Amino acid sequence: MPYADVPTRAELVDRVAGLVPVLRGHELPAAGPVPAETMAVLSGAGVFRAPVPRRHGGYGCDSRTLVGVAAQLGRAGAAVAWTAAAHWASTWLVGVFGARARDEVFGTPGVLVSGTPAAGATATPVADGFVVDGAWEFVAGAWHAHWQVVVALAVPSAGAPFPVAALLPRSDLRVTAARPAAGVAGTGGAATAARGVFVPAHRVVELSTVYAQWTSAVAGQAASSVGVVLGMALDGWDWYLDGLVADHATVPARTTDALAMIDEAEQHADRLASLVDGHAGADWTEADSARVRDDLAAACGLARDAVHVLAAVSGPGAAEGPAAIRRLARDLDAAARHVLRGFDDGAGQAGHHAAA
Repeated sequence: MPYADVPTRAELVDRVAGLVPVLRGHELPAAGPVPAETMAVLSGAGVFRAPVPRRHGGYGCDSRTLVGVAAQLGRAGAAVAWTAAAHWASTWLVGVFGARARDEVFGTPGVLVSGTPAAGATATPVADGFVVDGAWEFVAGAWHAHWQVVVALAVPSAGAPFPVAALLPRSDLRVTAARPAAGVAGTGGAATAARGVFVPAHRVVELSTVYAQWTSAVAGQAASSVGVVLGMALDGWDWYLDGLVADHATVPARTTDALAMIDEAEQHADRLASLVDGHAGADWTEADSARVRDDLAAACGLARDAVHVLAAVSGPGAAEGPAAIRRLARDLDAAARHVLRGFDDGAGQAGHHAAA
């Protein structure tokens, strides 16, 4: 049954903004699960309910709201924001399954969904379903997730193999620490594996079903991801201002350049999200994808450049800035690359399958 307490965009963004000081005080590990206290704060604020449909008790937020929330979470830390956005993206994918599967997943109290687009398994057709065997790496949020959206290659006894997406409960998965990877540390990434797991047919869909909605979906996920990048730039600005106050320093002229870059990045992020929201239920075109890609690239580039400027001007005589902003600049480089690559790979796959 839907909740009655669905906040407005401003209410939810303000609620999350109020948590920034609290979340900044949490120590996130370089590897392993995000601390339970961090997940509890995010859950209590309704962050994970943001993309869940209202008929299933969520907020059913639009892309502009996700950008605003992700930007505030980015101010609290790249890993916190990235974890939320990863769960949002996987939660959206649940919507391509049938009503029975959706009811199962969204019927899980406080449900968290993880996933990865990598096809790391095989799915052998059996009576009433498939048997899945395989493994997936770098699954952000897997430690706390109740369900995972997996991609596998179905191998029938006759006929050509075909890719499928399947929903597996955490109880059917083995979750272990992932090998080190370049990127944002502390996102709770893990390696997951399924060994001879039976998945009923209603929790499996052919990827062609997903690809029918994939391009607009990738754009929608880009909207939340660009919010993460924007928030990381805002985090850099917060760090910089705090350092100025502590040092009683004057503001270097280049600082205004960084602020202008962040403001422009925010404009691109808002335009991207508005385009996605304006196409709800409508056809998505290649021109739309191109506009989203342009805004995404511009926002990522501006946010990244702004933090590098702040790092360069921070600290007396420090060419690279203090350690905190240097680390943030490295994380932002990795996050921007990942966001852009994810959009290009997803849109490219959609175009390939649509043309096939």
